[in-house]
Amino acid sequence: MANPSVIKTPNDYELANGDVVTTLYDTDQDGGQLAVQVIQGVNVISTLRQFPNLVGYYHFNINKILQSQLALQTNPEGSPSLPLYTANNTIFDYRISYGYIDTAGVYVPSSTLATIFTVINGNKKYYQTDWDISNGPGRYIPSLTNLVGFNVIGEANKALALTDRNNTPTRLIGDITDGTPTWAAASAKVHDIYINEGDYYSLALFNDWEGTPLASYNGYNFFNLSTFDSTGTLIADNVTNNITINGGGPNVAGTSQTSPSGDFRIINFKCGYNNSNVASATDLSHFYVAGAAWGTTPGNAGEVEPSEIYRFNILPCQGKDYPIIDVAWINSFGQYDYFSFQKRNVETNTIERTEYNGVPDTWSSPTVDVNTWDRGRGTFATKVEENYTANTRYIDEYDSEYLKNLYRSPGVMVRFEGDTTWTPVVLTSNTWDEKTPQNQGKRLFQHEISFKTAWNPQIQNG
Repeated sequence: MANPSVIKTPNDYELANGDVVTTLYDTDQDGGQLAVQVIQGVNVISTLRQFPNLVGYYHFNINKILQSQLALQTNPEGSPSLPLYTANNTIFDYRISYGYIDTAGVYVPSSTLATIFTVINGNKKYYQTDWDISNGPGRYIPSLTNLVGFNVIGEANKALALTDRNNTPTRLIGDITDGTPTWAAASAKVHDIYINEGDYYSLALFNDWEGTPLASYNGYNFFNLSTFDSTGTLIADNVTNNITINGGGPNVAGTSQTSPSGDFRIINFKCGYNNSNVASATDLSHFYVAGAAWGTTPGNAGEVEPSEIYRFNILPCQGKDYPIIDVAWINSFGQYDYFSFQKRNVETNTIERTEYNGVPDTWSSPTVDVNTWDRGRGTFATKVEENYTANTRYIDEYDSEYLKNLYRSPGVMVRFEGDTTWTPVVLTSNTWDEKTPQNQGKRLFQHEISFKTAWNPQIQNG
């Protein structure tokens, strides 16, 4: 009889697209099959069987099983009327059971691991067999402790948003002179993002934690958004509660203490110019966004920011010569990233027609007559394909690198200026040009994409 033992498990948090390996070893070394099961709740998702390799180890790559339980974010907005939305099946919790296959070919369990593993529908580097959410590179889960009854977190332990835009240089709140929020410490890091008036944007945060906060701590309780005018004067401090009525959760009220699970483990906060509550602000220059939690018992005084701070700088229609096309795409964490293409854009239609030659109906009548409106050649069916080309303004090397994630994304949406909904599209090509302005020494890039709508227009038959 086999005697399997666990040599390696996946990390507690993993990305699904890449190797996710469990390794067993049979101390009896009888050469038979060992097996692992992927389980959610009481349901067995899959059983994988394996013979040993040449040195007696059993490696099970469960990534395809995990991928089958995940989906793509279908909508860059969630519910249009709500300020938050959740993971929408882009995250999956599971457990692992292991055992052996008996002589009758039946799985015999040895044990089920107590750990609840979590996988996100994101992408690993080709060389990563393990992904570390605390250093992936970058920390995507906050690590808190409590000090004299108060939740505290050091700047190095704050979480990044689940975006590919974290490669830009940061600066400190204490070094910024044109207006900063009172809830931000001088030592807090700030990520700058530049958007246009009218842009849509969302930031996704992983709603979980490490460390030893107070027992009442239950993730992000609310989101801070502070707006400033061009003189650096505060316009407003806005707070959005992470509750179900706002599209988030799992809390139903701001003072609830429900721990997040399932889709509530990722919360997307809408923080663009057009999909947050900043568009009505007068002389808006920039605003700051961060996920926040209660410092003590929910509802009591004090707060802590478990996330890093993102500053959105408004470019008032900079370089807007054409109607803006907003582009959203699934990023390497399975959530949406965004950019606006505001330079030259062109629409062309590719049309294919299936024709036929008709015969006047009067051939079945006593006389043969051909009316002026009778059709000889007609169109039996028409297929129309809508194609677009769009260009960015000249952007820096950080935004240029960021846009390369768009080109490998499995899901792309666009919002044409004036539309209230997103349209799914398929990219057909992408290029970029580089230039170095004289006496500046700074490289600038202009990107061009071509795409077609994922659905062809419906055209009546002839």
